[in-house]
Amino acid sequence: MTPTLTTPTKTIDRPTAAWRSRAWQTWVVVLSGVGLSVGFVWGGVLLYLRRTPPMGTVTVVTNPLGATVFLDGRGVGVSPCTLEHVVVGTHTIRASKEGYLLLERIVYVDSGQSLDVTGLVLQPIKTETPKKSAPDEAPTERIAEFLRRSEEAFARGDFLAPENDNALYYADAVLLIQPDNAPALNMRTLVRDALSRQAEVAISRGDLATAQNTYGALASRFPDEPGGEAGVTKVGELLENRQDQVEQLLANAERAFNAGRYVEPRLASVYYYTAQVLAIDRTNADALALRGKLRRVLRIQVENQAAENDPEATLAEYRKLVRLFPEDRQFAQRLRDFPRPEPTSKGSATRARAFSAPARLESGATDGESEPDSSIFPGTLSISPTGLRFAAREGGRSFTAPIARVTAVRASGTTLTVIIDGTEYRFTCASAAEFARIHRVLRAADPAPTESEPSAPKE
Repeated sequence: MTPTLTTPTKTIDRPTAAWRSRAWQTWVVVLSGVGLSVGFVWGGVLLYLRRTPPMGTVTVVTNPLGATVFLDGRGVGVSPCTLEHVVVGTHTIRASKEGYLLLERIVYVDSGQSLDVTGLVLQPIKTETPKKSAPDEAPTERIAEFLRRSEEAFARGDFLAPENDNALYYADAVLLIQPDNAPALNMRTLVRDALSRQAEVAISRGDLATAQNTYGALASRFPDEPGGEAGVTKVGELLENRQDQVEQLLANAERAFNAGRYVEPRLASVYYYTAQVLAIDRTNADALALRGKLRRVLRIQVENQAAENDPEATLAEYRKLVRLFPEDRQFAQRLRDFPRPEPTSKGSATRARAFSAPARLESGATDGESEPDSSIFPGTLSISPTGLRFAAREGGRSFTAPIARVTAVRASGTTLTVIIDGTEYRFTCASAAEFARIHRVLRAADPAPTESEPSAPKE
């Protein structure tokens, strides 16, 4: 018998159909569980990121009725109207009606609050009966006045505040009267660009609160420009990474308060730290309480300053406080009620001996020893028989110099060039020509320097 050669084969067990079915069901359950877990996690994250912010309600009533109402630059109704679901925080309400001046009110909305804004009395554009031969005289005078005030507010750095007295308000007031007014349109561009630079600088310094507020203002006041919304989104992402810094910021704020660092240094003060906390959590009770204490201290300080009869410094301080605390109605009211210095009469040498105006220091040394730099400091420039004084706001450098040391003052448009002991200072000032004229009067009255006078401006 011939043997048969058989090749051994390897047997591989294959799963039965039932086993395959059970395995598939198991994987479906596992994957479903993972999917649900991931879904819950991301759902929680999205709910956290998109959680509904605290809201309030605002009722607006104007006199006369029928005015168009704007909330942060967006039309929201006609007076009387009630604005619901207004996010907690500072907002700008505007009322506009044909034949009347633009009216602006800055308000602060608390969570769950029903805020009544009823004291909005619109003023007619033509406050006096114009002559029959010139029916447009009153509006034309208004336009010239508003353009001048807009330039002055911009030079002070009052881009959006105080209410009814800032660069954008006056420009928009002109455009309601004359929609194609070129200087007013240009001022809107200048304000937009200045705010954009301010927001960029704030981010570079880590001051996310200022960046958040500034980009928010850009988004609401210039809705056609994409930079505002993009900036708000960018700052929001940066703030999410600061959630764990709240306690440390509050501790820093307490230390700054105890040390008397209320507003300065700008990045190490009570104001700075509490602002950062409220940018992260706008309802943080500890930050709100500390901010309230800060306002009370600053209010006492400015009232003491007013008691010392220094009207120029007091007025500048009230403006600063209104910019820092736009929600504080007391600061806003006191600024409105504070008496302004009388404007200088060009024909009066006596009144010309004391004059102040908003100005920006564009270049020049900031003390007697340093080299000139290109920093920009908004503030108030004053000239009187005692000398020339520049009072910078919000941490800028201030200096004074006797008239005898001011060797030259030249005006070219809104550019004022001042030479003090050979050092050149350049200012942007709407009243540049008036400063030059007053300097000539004062210099002629006191031409000779004295040995006791300082040789350079001091901080």
